[in-house]
Amino acid sequence: MTNATPSTAANTQADAARISPATEFEKPEDVVTDAQLTPQQKEKVLDQWQADAEALQTATGEGMAPGPADLSDTELDDVNEAKSKIENSDV
Repeated sequence: MTNATPSTAANTQADAARISPATEFEKPEDVVTDAQLTPQQKEKVLDQWQADAEALQTATGEGMAPGPADLSDTELDDVNEAKSKIENSDV
């Protein structure tokens, strides 16, 4: 077995995060502050997180998912705020 280089490890994390961001990061702000990811990787991860939050919001609104409806609203707000930070700086 070979050891992963830092860039390979970052790519692996970015790939996993693009599939399911909430399993790799506790909150969207953590994506912004992650030093391993490039700004482009951060944008892709947050785009997926946004899509996931929107899907949860739709499902919750249609009674298909358990939990409070405002949870997805809060998460979506957090994702949008994180995306704004990345767009407005070179994080």
